[in-house]
Amino acid sequence: MLEATIVLKLVLGKWLDAVIVAAVLVFNAALGFLQQGRARAALELLRHRLG
Repeated sequence: MLEATIVLKLVLGKWLDAVIVAAVLVFNAALGFLQQGRARAALELLRHRLG
């Protein structure tokens, strides 16, 4: 959905808005990636302690 918003903002010539939305999208993706890595590490730790 945010990708469509970026395209629409670019079509309308609102470059700053498009950059802000893109930055939020990239930040959200990076945060999700980091959280997934932490969750995977926690799961491995639990498996190690239980096994």
